[in-house]
Amino acid sequence: MKIKNTVPTSLVQGTIAVVFCAFFLHTTLCLQGFGQEIRKMPRLLAPGVMKTIQPDFKFYETFTEGEIVEVTALGPEYHWAKLRFPTKEYTKDNPVTCLEFQFKIPRIIEVDLPTKDSQIVKTPVWYIIYSVTNKKWAAEESQKLDALQVNLSSGNELEPLDANLDFGSTLLVEEFEPGPDEFTPGRFNAKAGESTIEFVPQFIFASESLLFPKTKQYVVPEQVIPLALPAIIQQEDANRTFETTVSMADRKIEPGETAWGVAMWKDIDPNVKDFSIYISGLSNAYHWEIDKEKHQPGVVGSGYSMSRKTLKLNFWAPGAADHLLSKEIQYGNRLAGRKADEKPPVDFEWVYR
Repeated sequence: MKIKNTVPTSLVQGTIAVVFCAFFLHTTLCLQGFGQEIRKMPRLLAPGVMKTIQPDFKFYETFTEGEIVEVTALGPEYHWAKLRFPTKEYTKDNPVTCLEFQFKIPRIIEVDLPTKDSQIVKTPVWYIIYSVTNKKWAAEESQKLDALQVNLSSGNELEPLDANLDFGSTLLVEEFEPGPDEFTPGRFNAKAGESTIEFVPQFIFASESLLFPKTKQYVVPEQVIPLALPAIIQQEDANRTFETTVSMADRKIEPGETAWGVAMWKDIDPNVKDFSIYISGLSNAYHWEIDKEKHQPGVVGSGYSMSRKTLKLNFWAPGAADHLLSKEIQYGNRLAGRKADEKPPVDFEWVYR
């Protein structure tokens, strides 16, 4: 009699079930991990959603002219501060920088915020999403700069750089032919550079359509609103890291790096129509202005005032005050109602303030 080697059917079925469950569990975990990676990717924005302001440079921004009393007062070894500089000795360590700025049209969101009397009320919060990029120079643009020479002793000194250049974020000037004496500027050219940039932003909301009193501009400084930040991030992109104006100032932006941020305002007058947002900190260019009536030669700080290069973005917000959240904010100035003798409307401009 032959004895067959048999395996119970229940055991075979159990083994198949265990293998199938293990395979199913492994596949599920892999898919979940893949799904998590997909969900961690920032949201892909459609073309045109982000408006771009390229880095802006003028040749005169690389120079300081006249005596800097605050420096020369320190002693005779600082006599160089009486000259226009940079010179060969004061060039490489003093680049002019300007970040590329991208932004989305400002939006309004309602957030539960506490009041002074400890009540929780829904409060409109205005905000703007933006990114800044420490832009590198393209090779062909760097070559164009090498061919650009400026003679400061000529009649057309301090002319702007070629507006058609695709600028990087760091610009140097270099003296290649000195002047006949130490008080006469020589010949210079511009040089493409790279540097780590610290962006210390300041955002100002301002409107000329709301005047209190009539001689002053309606101005609201930006403020960090911690309770509004999670709602804004959830509405915009939960998978992207957004810096506040405080945390942005704590980081350094390396060449080629992009950082994202958000600026916020509350208590904006609902009657606002035309308004502008001023952003300072994108460029390290500045101007010294002297009030000749108040200036006293040799006295530190007398009659001096400094203004920083600032980006001004213009917007208008149609809609009734009692339907604030339905305002469709538009980029640029309104054409309607402009007087013939006024400047033509612009979307943005660089100003000193």
